[in-house]
Amino acid sequence: MIGFIRAEDLDRCRGAKAVGYGAAKVPTGVESKLFDWKNTASWEPLFGALAGQRASRVRLAHALATIFEGVVAYHGCRPEKIESYYRDGLRPSSSDALDARAKEIFCSDALAGVTPDAIGAITAKLGKRDQGRIYACLDDRHMSAYAANYMIYGSERLQCVAAALSTSSRDCIALLKRYGKPTIFRVALPWEIITESDFEALARQVSSHVSIVRKSRSVPESWFSFEFAIALPGKFVLSHEHPQILIDAHDGMKPYSYGAVADA
Repeated sequence: MIGFIRAEDLDRCRGAKAVGYGAAKVPTGVESKLFDWKNTASWEPLFGALAGQRASRVRLAHALATIFEGVVAYHGCRPEKIESYYRDGLRPSSSDALDARAKEIFCSDALAGVTPDAIGAITAKLGKRDQGRIYACLDDRHMSAYAANYMIYGSERLQCVAAALSTSSRDCIALLKRYGKPTIFRVALPWEIITESDFEALARQVSSHVSIVRKSRSVPESWFSFEFAIALPGKFVLSHEHPQILIDAHDGMKPYSYGAVADA
């Protein structure tokens, strides 16, 4: 066993080369153990558990914990090696590793005047921001609409360094588009990984939407996100896709498509 799902079931749905969820479909047995916000079928057991009672946070928390063993979530990023996520999973953010990567990217002949010391001064001001943290969203639709910068440019720390290095004649932010590929990973988060405060907040989120979903038979977008500090093993990475079009807030809200001239 790996957490709450059998290893052999997860092996069937890892799909390291999948492009789009359909290419790495989660087996029915595994899917039924995860609450999937976007999937109306996930809400049906909750309707039954309420049995006409008011959808309070406490009742929803109990129903979620007893019916499901985890939740489907999404992690948006710009990895250079997709397969590393299936092998190593989602790892907590490391400021030192990101600072070293910043020096590899920006300390090149193409960027005259950018030195390791210059980058060191910038990262010293940033401090250990988000050190040891991992973030994942409940709904990839909201993430694609409002947090596309992580898929277009990568780590927020790298974006901060790039912004500080940029001048009127040197666009370091655009340079980040040369590395990696916009990706959304679909992952399984067991309840054991989710913090108590996040679980309670999730219960409130579900509670406030039960009547809407029951009446409309559709699920609205959710802004909800998880923050945790425990590495998520690769076995919990279910599938991935590469968004075709994203809105670039750093470039006048223009549509961004991977492989365009700006990436070259």
